[in-house]
Amino acid sequence: MDSTLLDLAAYPNSLWLTGQNAAALADWQQPDYGTTRIGYDYTGGRFRRPQEPAQRHDGYLHSEGLRSVKGWRFGGQFRYRKNADQSIRYSGVHDPYSGNPFVWMDTLAGDWQRDHIHAQAAVGTPAFGNKWRWGLMLDYHLGQGARRNEPKPLYRYRNIRLAPSVTWRPNANTVWGLVLTAGFVQEENEVGFFSVNSALLYRLRGYGTFSRSPVVTAERRIGGTDTQLRLQWQTESPGGVSWLAQAGGGLRRETVREGIANPEEGGLFREWNYEARLRRTRSVGRHNRIADFQLTGRSGAGRDPIVQAFTARHNHWEMVGEWGRWRQTDKQFRHWFVRPSAQWVRYEDQIARTEWHVWNATLAVDWQQRFRRKQSWVWYELE
Repeated sequence: MDSTLLDLAAYPNSLWLTGQNAAALADWQQPDYGTTRIGYDYTGGRFRRPQEPAQRHDGYLHSEGLRSVKGWRFGGQFRYRKNADQSIRYSGVHDPYSGNPFVWMDTLAGDWQRDHIHAQAAVGTPAFGNKWRWGLMLDYHLGQGARRNEPKPLYRYRNIRLAPSVTWRPNANTVWGLVLTAGFVQEENEVGFFSVNSALLYRLRGYGTFSRSPVVTAERRIGGTDTQLRLQWQTESPGGVSWLAQAGGGLRRETVREGIANPEEGGLFREWNYEARLRRTRSVGRHNRIADFQLTGRSGAGRDPIVQAFTARHNHWEMVGEWGRWRQTDKQFRHWFVRPSAQWVRYEDQIARTEWHVWNATLAVDWQQRFRRKQSWVWYELE
């Protein structure tokens, strides 16, 4: 199969692509395919946040595919990632920027080795009564990582999500979709095991509040849930115009427990999230236009285990727009897009009496072109 078809299928409106609605797999304008690739990414530079690595080497193996069998449609993907992160400070957990303010760290910095597996499977049913389709998506993420220098903090991470979905087509041009997602996450942290060195262990309790103590060995566990509900609508109008609207929200909740024999509360984190999206596409022959607007928000709070009150809070809102054109012919493919975006971030810690407000605006321009040269295709991109 021509690999360009994988990219072209992302342009038309799709409830599966915008909202992970497995029931809409049969409506996705994508032929059956299978693909595997091996890649390597490098990230470096001094412009980074303090808990990010100075350099990141990321090798990965990615495989995915789509199959149709008697009206049923099956999709899946598998990804293995091997990370070598250099000079990480102030972090002993899977992701210090997940929003949860309860982070472990010691006084040392070092290089980390990480191994992660991410697998996803989705199935969509045939139409029942020419109106109803049902779907189910399973997403599983498993990983672990450890620092190479002692006292060698270690994490084990597991995250599983189930997303049942349904679509209803009242007429030939309109379809409604509903997706319910339930996620379950668990992370285990250890520090000091099989080590002859000890260090000061810092327990962050907010955005400026922390406790510290010498540690020989310590462990903790994070358990949480993440539920989401998403409503979708898509319609096809005369003249090749298609509209897609989507709105949803959910609640993420995580509890920290320190110790095994006599566990103690290490913090409670709660975060609400919101989303809204409106997308318009127009296809006239081989000329196509896209206009897209997205609004997302997150509002979280952490309860301090000592004062037993929600003292750490954050808010994060982002608006992203997209406008552009694309054209496909027998001899070439071309697209260009303009993507403005704006972010507003606020962090607050009532115990430390600290507060941050950040505004950020960006503008990106993306140009892609693919053209035939004898029996081969040449592809380039500027962004």
